[in-house]
Amino acid sequence: INTVQNFKIAGIKRGMLNVLAEHKIPKKLQGKLINLCFDNILSGDETLAIKVFSLQCIANITKEHPELIPELKAAIEDQLPKTTVGFHARARVVMKELGRQK
Repeated sequence: INTVQNFKIAGIKRGMLNVLAEHKIPKKLQGKLINLCFDNILSGDETLAIKVFSLQCIANITKEHPELIPELKAAIEDQLPKTTVGFHARARVVMKELGRQK
């Protein structure tokens, strides 16, 4: 997780986040990943794929930490007017997942 934030090449960062989105993250690393992913989502410089995989990483962690749901929803709502249709599509999926967790 420490190395992901240091990658300057979007393709490598995207690939690493994709892997992280598919695996259960140990509790001791979840905080760093959450911070990294929120930074990615709210950044105007990150690619769509990096934002989408970051959304999924946080959504996965909310299953263990539901207190993150309001913050993730707020980040999604903040980004909707600024992003593409691809982000909107993944945001709808994530919002449905979050709604089912309540």
